[in-house]
Amino acid sequence: MTIRKITEAEMGAALDLVWRVFLEYEAPDYPEEGVAEFRRSIDDPVWVGAREFYGAFDDRDGLIGVIATKDQSHIALFFVDSARQRQGVGRALFADAKARNPYGFFTVNASPYAHGFYLRLGFRDAAPEQCVNGLRFYPMKKEAETGLQIRDAQPEDLDAIAALYVENHRETYAGLLSEEYFSRLTPAHAREKWAAYRDAPGHRLWAAYEGGVFLGFSAGMPDPVLPDCWYLDSLHVAEAARGRGVGSALLRRHAAHAAGQGFANMSVCIVRGNERARRLYEKLGAEHFSYFEDDFCGTVSHSEKLVWRDLSALKGEG
Repeated sequence: MTIRKITEAEMGAALDLVWRVFLEYEAPDYPEEGVAEFRRSIDDPVWVGAREFYGAFDDRDGLIGVIATKDQSHIALFFVDSARQRQGVGRALFADAKARNPYGFFTVNASPYAHGFYLRLGFRDAAPEQCVNGLRFYPMKKEAETGLQIRDAQPEDLDAIAALYVENHRETYAGLLSEEYFSRLTPAHAREKWAAYRDAPGHRLWAAYEGGVFLGFSAGMPDPVLPDCWYLDSLHVAEAARGRGVGSALLRRHAAHAAGQGFANMSVCIVRGNERARRLYEKLGAEHFSYFEDDFCGTVSHSEKLVWRDLSALKGEG
């Protein structure tokens, strides 16, 4: 199963799935006025265009679920094909939406049919049941979770990401990379690098926070060499946060994303001599794959590639 943004060409199929599932499960709770109001909304290009649509895709069945959000924190539509319900599709779509939500909290106007599902996801009623234009719904909210939170990096995170990247590189690679490399490694250069990375298609950049405090970040993309493999491109944890499971949590986020996107394996490259990273990755199941020479902005380094063959164990299922 792969979860990704729905393209303009796929929007017709997405709305067809929404309408089909609505008619089967939700329309029986509404009068004709409510059914007509729902249809009017999904037929309105302005209404649809103001929302961000993501879909769950299966190699065999194609599109099997849709979630649409407004402002990343309000769930406007959430439907799973009837043949694929109670198989984890909805929870996977919601987990992906959580990773893209920079605010932590969610709101939804839940239909009577979906009310129990949202309660199981941790939502709570924010007001009694209401009815507008024939549509009955429960205003609900899921508060931001306490403790460690990992979410898609936002523009306002880039300064902290750049500063940590420079700090950790100077600490970790002193004596392993040249002074020429370090002379070019500035926060401004690092910010530009990660801003471009964040916006590149297929790339993911996650930030870890606890209580509003930035603890670390990680980045990944499809492996440019190995087929069917997700590449853990970078992982950095602030010194004060080490030993608290932040790095492991970031790794698990990558593994869950890779598995959700249909990748079979995950890889990472380290500079030889970075034993702290190697010990962490091996402890979590990574195996040696190859030695090679890498290029750090014109500086050649001796590096090693490791691979995880079992993503289910890494993401906490085994």
